[in-house]
Amino acid sequence: YDISDFEPGQRDYGKFNGTTLGLTLSTEPMIQWYRTDIYSELGLKPAKTWDEYRSNAKAVKDAGKGDGAMLGWGANASWWWMTLVWSFGGHLYDEQLVPSVDTPEAIAATRFFRDMLAYGPEGGISATGDDVANKFLATNVGSMIQYSGYWGMALDPANNLHA
Repeated sequence: YDISDFEPGQRDYGKFNGTTLGLTLSTEPMIQWYRTDIYSELGLKPAKTWDEYRSNAKAVKDAGKGDGAMLGWGANASWWWMTLVWSFGGHLYDEQLVPSVDTPEAIAATRFFRDMLAYGPEGGISATGDDVANKFLATNVGSMIQYSGYWGMALDPANNLHA
């Protein structure tokens, strides 16, 4: 590869002491996808916080409109957990590189992650990214947080029964 083909942020992310050790695999953003028909019917708005995301998922599930949300799928379950720890204000290790997964923030993130599994479809924790997108597009799942690259699938009526 020609290193100049990569964005500066990608190049800098993989540097240590001025030496490039690696490049990011993906910089595609994750976005909140939600079923406008279900959300409209239930008077829900897209979540701006994790508490709102959980509340919306619970509302969809409790109303019998399908599974509330999908979060924590397959090999990326650890990525989701780390993201939650950071977003809850925690860290995976301290300045001395001692694991800090027993902090209040990490415990709160773990509980949130566990709780969210109750609002998703059975087997959601082991689903692949494609499984998650296909389930969202073909059944009644209120929301998912997924890569923006699935937008093309979402626009295609052959994939999206709600298009």
